[in-house]
Amino acid sequence: MYRSSSGAGLAHLPHSRVHLPLEEIGDITLPPQFQGSSSTSPVPHHYSNQPLDEYTTHLPDYTSRHSSTSTSTTIMATRHRYQRLDARQMCSVEPAELASYLRKHLLEAPDTEIISSNLLQSIALEAIPPRIYRVWLSVCPDANAIAAGLRQTHSVSCRVSALKEFTRRFRTEKVTQVWQALGWATEIVEMMSKWSVNEVKAFCRAVRLSGTALMGRQERQLLVDELMSVLIPDGEEPSEVRNPDSRPLLVYYAQMVSACTSAFIQRWRDQGRQPALQMRRLLQTQPLLCKQWCLDLVREGNPDIGEYLPVLESAMLQPSRDDHSVTESMSFAVEVLEVALANGCFPMNETILCTIVENTTKRLARWKSHGAADVHGQATSSSRRRTVSNSFTTRALEVLSKALQQQAAKSSAVTIRYSEFISNLALLYHRDGLNATSNLTTVLRAAKLASHEGTQWLAEPLREAPPGKRYDLLRWLLLNVSNYKIDLGARAVAPSATPEFHPLLFEILPPTDALDFLDTLLRLRLQMRIPGPMRASDDAAAINTGLLRLSIGGTALTSVTSALEHISRCQKKAQTSRDAPVRAFWVEAAFRFAALSRSPDTLNETLLWARRFNNDPLTVKQAYGMDVMSGRHMVECLSGLPDRAEADVVHTEVAQQLEKANKTLLFVLDTAIMCQKDPAFHASAWKRSLRLMIGNVVQTRVQRTHFLVRRRGWTNAAVYGTVWQDTLDTLIKAEEICLVEENAALEMHEPDGLTHPILVTDGAAKAATLRFLDELASARDQLWRTHRIKLNANTLELRDPWPQGLPVQCLKKFIYKGDIHDDDMPFLSKRLRSVVFPDPRLVLGDLPQNKEIASAIGAFVENYKCTLCEYVRGVPSLRDSRILEAWQYALLRLSDRMTPLEARLYWNGVFHDSQVDVPKSWLDLPAPKWPRIPDIDDANENMSEWNPLQEPQRPESPKRVLLAIILDAITSHFSNSVSRHQTGITIFSFSAPTVPVHQATSFWSLHEESHLPRYAEEAFIATGLLYLDSRVKSGSSLLRKPFPSGDVLRYPAVFLDESFLNERALDTNPKESWARDVLRRSLPHVPATLLARLAATLMRELQEKVGTKPITAFDVLKMLAYSDKPELAFEDIVGVITDRPDESSWHRVLLQAGIFKRLPAEQARTLVNTLTTKLTDRLEQQARRLAARTADGTMAKNATSQPPASFVKITTIKMLAELLQNVAFDESFSVDTLRSVLVGSTHLDVRAAVVSSLVQILSKTPSERIREAILTTLEKHVIPTAASMNERKPMTEQDWLEAEKLLRLPEVSAERPLQASMRMIARTLLPPTLQAAFYRRIIVPLIEVSTENNVRWTRLFLKKYDVLHWLAYVTPVPTDVMLPVEALHQANSATAAITELVTPQAFEQYSKYVLAKLAEPPNLVDFNKTLREIKTEDGAEARNHWLSQWGGASWSVIHTYEVLDVPKMLRTAEWSAKPGTLQLEHAHAHERKVIDTMLQNYDKNGAGHWSTKLVRHELRPTDGYQAAKKWALHVKPLLEYMVRRVDEMRTPEWERDPQRIPSILPSTFLIRIRLLSHPGDGITGGVAEMVTRSHAFADEVIVLLAELAEQRTYHVHFKLLQEHVKRWVVPRTLVAVTMRIGSSIFPLEGLATTAQLLRVEMTRHLLEGSKRPEDGLQAGAVRNTLLLWRQSSDEEIRQYGISAMRQLERDWKWMDSW
Repeated sequence: MYRSSSGAGLAHLPHSRVHLPLEEIGDITLPPQFQGSSSTSPVPHHYSNQPLDEYTTHLPDYTSRHSSTSTSTTIMATRHRYQRLDARQMCSVEPAELASYLRKHLLEAPDTEIISSNLLQSIALEAIPPRIYRVWLSVCPDANAIAAGLRQTHSVSCRVSALKEFTRRFRTEKVTQVWQALGWATEIVEMMSKWSVNEVKAFCRAVRLSGTALMGRQERQLLVDELMSVLIPDGEEPSEVRNPDSRPLLVYYAQMVSACTSAFIQRWRDQGRQPALQMRRLLQTQPLLCKQWCLDLVREGNPDIGEYLPVLESAMLQPSRDDHSVTESMSFAVEVLEVALANGCFPMNETILCTIVENTTKRLARWKSHGAADVHGQATSSSRRRTVSNSFTTRALEVLSKALQQQAAKSSAVTIRYSEFISNLALLYHRDGLNATSNLTTVLRAAKLASHEGTQWLAEPLREAPPGKRYDLLRWLLLNVSNYKIDLGARAVAPSATPEFHPLLFEILPPTDALDFLDTLLRLRLQMRIPGPMRASDDAAAINTGLLRLSIGGTALTSVTSALEHISRCQKKAQTSRDAPVRAFWVEAAFRFAALSRSPDTLNETLLWARRFNNDPLTVKQAYGMDVMSGRHMVECLSGLPDRAEADVVHTEVAQQLEKANKTLLFVLDTAIMCQKDPAFHASAWKRSLRLMIGNVVQTRVQRTHFLVRRRGWTNAAVYGTVWQDTLDTLIKAEEICLVEENAALEMHEPDGLTHPILVTDGAAKAATLRFLDELASARDQLWRTHRIKLNANTLELRDPWPQGLPVQCLKKFIYKGDIHDDDMPFLSKRLRSVVFPDPRLVLGDLPQNKEIASAIGAFVENYKCTLCEYVRGVPSLRDSRILEAWQYALLRLSDRMTPLEARLYWNGVFHDSQVDVPKSWLDLPAPKWPRIPDIDDANENMSEWNPLQEPQRPESPKRVLLAIILDAITSHFSNSVSRHQTGITIFSFSAPTVPVHQATSFWSLHEESHLPRYAEEAFIATGLLYLDSRVKSGSSLLRKPFPSGDVLRYPAVFLDESFLNERALDTNPKESWARDVLRRSLPHVPATLLARLAATLMRELQEKVGTKPITAFDVLKMLAYSDKPELAFEDIVGVITDRPDESSWHRVLLQAGIFKRLPAEQARTLVNTLTTKLTDRLEQQARRLAARTADGTMAKNATSQPPASFVKITTIKMLAELLQNVAFDESFSVDTLRSVLVGSTHLDVRAAVVSSLVQILSKTPSERIREAILTTLEKHVIPTAASMNERKPMTEQDWLEAEKLLRLPEVSAERPLQASMRMIARTLLPPTLQAAFYRRIIVPLIEVSTENNVRWTRLFLKKYDVLHWLAYVTPVPTDVMLPVEALHQANSATAAITELVTPQAFEQYSKYVLAKLAEPPNLVDFNKTLREIKTEDGAEARNHWLSQWGGASWSVIHTYEVLDVPKMLRTAEWSAKPGTLQLEHAHAHERKVIDTMLQNYDKNGAGHWSTKLVRHELRPTDGYQAAKKWALHVKPLLEYMVRRVDEMRTPEWERDPQRIPSILPSTFLIRIRLLSHPGDGITGGVAEMVTRSHAFADEVIVLLAELAEQRTYHVHFKLLQEHVKRWVVPRTLVAVTMRIGSSIFPLEGLATTAQLLRVEMTRHLLEGSKRPEDGLQAGAVRNTLLLWRQSSDEEIRQYGISAMRQLERDWKWMDSW
């Protein structure tokens, strides 16, 4: 696979680079790559007086190495003549202009290399910012420019730009060209080894993203294969080239695997290489390969295919090869289920199966490929708008039904949570030509629905079905959905839960089907609530039934006749009732029946009859409430227009009906007026009800008039004359009634009218509707003119622009989103224009000063803002032109009192408040004064004064207050109404208007503009640098000379003008935050050299001037670290960390992983090496000083002496250790560095951080050499300290001897960070071989040394307290008794090798400790009690350590969560069979000893612990088959041992012995209950096996019941047995168990025995509260058994039979037919 560079065809040609000793230009120090080793000349003679463009001949060449010799010669000869790139111009122009400029030179230049080299060299000198090269990459077609940007080492930003351009081009057809320019795999690997971690990550991401590109895919995959074989070589196809990069970057390299060929990916997977493939990414590039893997997994019998779900959903959108009507993913999902069925992969993971079922049914029902792809992945016109074929649908449904059946049989039904699942099945059910009803039924029955409560969700699938098939679909759904199971064709049903049927179901069904559905529900006598509005009454069901029948439909005659019968009954009930709630109920029912009669006459008569109850507040409130009067049926009746179902529509009949309906509306209003005199009159309730009723009636008429025009052929003129003219007269008359002063209590005299805004839709009758609304507005305006004159006669004196009637915002009360032209609504259009375009002579006049006139105006003021909004929205197609028209009119005709700028600002605010936004360009604001670098002669090195401000910065001036005029009253606020107070009384008022003043943006704020010119950005950079530099009184300016030199000029020699520095508005923050923000925002373009000089100046000031705030200096240093040349910050970073130890917070900032990840590999190592050397030196100095102070006895005894300041913060060392772990350094370098810190430091926190980093590297590295180095380091330098009694003060052998001689206890500490780090990593290390080696080389020696130290300490402790004889009892343990067996906490089936880690000797050590604690002597308890009572601090840590091991309660070693749970381990762990390892027998031996100890102490304190131990050995019903099997092998023998040991000890001799030990023994009945062979254990076969196991379980229960019957007191044990058996009997074994226990007592002769009665009681208890079995035969068997009980000769059994039968009739819904 490897392609060498020699095979590229061009790589054999020589590559010439000219490296001349450029060390210094002017006062700038060049990067090391441009410095010579011997030259000290500041400027080479051949650079003097040469423009930058002529340097190309002399500077290094960063272009591609692959160019022919002849071409190179021609290019080098031409370069002397190419001198036209202008650096200053490139810095100042915008990107688009720069691109044009570079394209021009691209055409004129002999080749692209000369421009690339020129630009890169200029960037190296910082004569131009790196962004220019980014633009060059976008215009240069030559990939060598990308290669040059990646190879250069002086600019981070250039490499980033080159990587971005590589990302774009590598996805195109120019794959080979780009790869060749980079130098094939050999050169790429070489470059990557020098890049930073971030750059390697970006390159790998770019390659990964290219995997989804279709152009050049095969060629690209081969190239990536070649690269991967070099980066990560394997054994099958080794590469000739070795990867020189030893950093742990495998996780980034592995991202590129998805872009490789399928053969490479397959080989990676077969070899099990790490890291594992990320399926989510691989699915995007290799879906077919993933498909094959998924099928292979299923064929192997493994249904865990969760990671392949995207392939089954939508990863493969091309049409399937088998059936082009579906996608490949859709076909594959069905194929996977077919293979799973064939290979017995059920039960599957429920989430996986649920996802497949939901997505497949959704696509089968609804999938229409509007953008499907062809077999090549391209979308074509022939691949669009296709539906799934019926043949594929039939096949898919058959597979789904079988899969769901298998899942339900092996596990449980799949729970569907997708809300549209039923709708999809319904679509398939009524699809034409699809014969799959049986499969659909199986799918529906086999799934449980999690989100389908109630019946309202059935409306959606019914609505999508054709009307003729809806009832059949509903019957099918109710019969087969598991939530219902209601057979509408049965004579009687007994559903488990009767739902409440939503009224929407009856509306969707055709009338005849709806009536049949209702009759069927009533015939089945279901215990359900009939849907309807009536509540809280015994008659509600009957009333709702009647209402439902009438609402379903019928002829007009039958509706009226039936309604009259119901109304008559309701009237009688209401008139004879003395109870107010009942009376209100019947009146409301009468109203609802009258509305359903669809007859205005009937409704009017009913309303007239109801007036007798006007003095009944409750009846009025309920009957005339909003839900009754504005309900759908009431509104339809009052609309007076026919429904669509009515065939004949005659003009005269419609007019008569409308006239009656309008009279009824006025009748209801008159009723409200009659009630207003009642003390209990509730005006707000009546108001809401009437407004909503009238508004809904008008809205319904608007909708139904479209039907008259569209279907019945009416004209708009006929509609208006028949429908709207009388409606208009009615509304005006109603409003006139409401405006009468005597009806003020009704509170319906508001200018907004009697209705809510009417929604107008596009339809055939739109013209008539708009005419009606326009005429209504005109009539209302005229009505209010008259009304206002009555309120205030001065209204006659009002002239424009003051309306005498209503303002326009109160007249336009409708919503329409289409175009409304002037001819559609002439009145409203004229009024709108009169407000938006008022006569200037009228609105620019003074406000009326006459109080009478002001009172007449009141709140009736035209609202300009609301009117403008309506005017603009009135014609959406002319929106822009209307905005422009209103804007120009406002500026030209209404702005005489303002300057043009003030006018634009003022009207911009008005338009914005009107919800009309104008373009910013219309404001024509003064352009900001951008700063510009002064144009100074390049050769002039004299400093010049520079003021970046183009004009003096002025403080913000106050806003100007205008004299209020009429226009201000109109534009004061936005409102679509008038005052809510008494109209005509409130005098209009508003605040005086103010004109906004344009304030130029402050200097620093200009930098935040999104469109900042490039020349201004350059000026801001220079200003920010100089401004910060000016705050330091250094005596010289940062730009004291031209930068970078006088010949190569970017910034001239300038300093900031004093007037600029004294500007008060420049920077009020003493921390110079604005200037730093400017530099931070433009950081990639800031010259790093100048930033480094500034940082050095600030750090020098910080060092020399005590009290200087460090934030500016450190912030600039941080920016330098993130600049284009971060290496310039190294010296200052090291200085801050080593010389300023108290600035630890800034240490954290400067030691961020982000800084090191952007450094090239060599620079990162250099910085860490320097830091490590400096810090270790400081640690040594600190240690020497501490030793000197300790040796100085007088100093040590002087209590007043203060400890000296630390040379280095411990937290800083810890940060460095964490940095080596978190950043991808060379692992050998990291380990060596950490080892040096570990050896050179004695501080525990530092050593703990180092150990933590080492073990983290150990857990990640695949290198055996690195693993060996880390393990050796831990063995040699960590274990002795970690095993000591106090890790902060480890004991040498000399220290131990001295302590034993002086009888002085060594210090003990519970804080063991070294030990904790190693113990934590030991639990999770992978692979198992490494984990085993870690335990063998680290944990086992740690246990041994710790045990040895703890034994010596324990001897000293006991000797000090003169109780050395306890050594015979105390067993050797380490400082932490759980250390030997800690790994067993994680023992489970997933970690099969975990028990091999713990040696039998370690487990035996822990077992001896547990047994010693259980056999604790009484004298030791007294000794521990004495120790606890000692309150002195001296020796407290020693006493606490002793008590932590030997002072706890004796039984705590087996019952607390902190200790090893051996029973749990027995249930879950996989035990080794290898010789010399910990095996199951060791655990059994330990548990048997514990059981014996508990039995010996049972009469003392072992009874409670015995029951606890018993529970912990118990098998739970929730445990699965595997757990039950493991329990039978690992735990059950111990329970049997408990029974056997009790039986062995309970001998006749023991019972006769008065001194027996123990005095009592536990009962074995509870143990025998737990030893029952439960029927749920391992049922994997058919029904026969289930019955066999159930019978065996029942027989064992019968034996226990017989034993209980022989006891004197059995009630307690019988209750326990009942509960235990009921917990274990599942629904599928219920009948077999109960019948075996309860029916086998027959035939019964005479009275039953106690054992037989217990069996009957057990059976009854199991049946109580159980669910009815789905199999009718099983239910019949239970019934027959209960009948036998009722026929028994024993009366007690007969009573049991009768009570059980009654209970099951309620629980199982038994019927007589059974």
